[in-house]
Amino acid sequence: MKNVQQVALDKAVRLLDSLKLDYVIIVSDDVTIIKGDIEIESKRHSRSATAPHGTYATLFKKHGVNEMNIGDVVVVPCGELDPVMVKRSSSAHCYNLWGSKSSIAAINGDFVEVMRIDNKE
Repeated sequence: MKNVQQVALDKAVRLLDSLKLDYVIIVSDDVTIIKGDIEIESKRHSRSATAPHGTYATLFKKHGVNEMNIGDVVVVPCGELDPVMVKRSSSAHCYNLWGSKSSIAAINGDFVEVMRIDNKE
């Protein structure tokens, strides 16, 4: 922590103490300031996987998303997968391949249609 940050933290602690408050300040994983009768439960949030790791990337690669040119449309069958999750994952996949605003996706029944677009402004 830099000196100026330490000064600001000390000032904040003095202000909270003057208000006679109980508080917890977590500066980092190593530095925590606890005032009063407060217990901290450590919660690590993990997202629940909707499919095994690599499922969507394999699906998109299998159906030619990785080889798309600007203007191409690929139809990806969802099969057992949730079409909403396939659509979201396709957007993330295209973002990782070509950048922001590089694709448009739409759900059409049990399929997701992905179109690569020109993202140059």
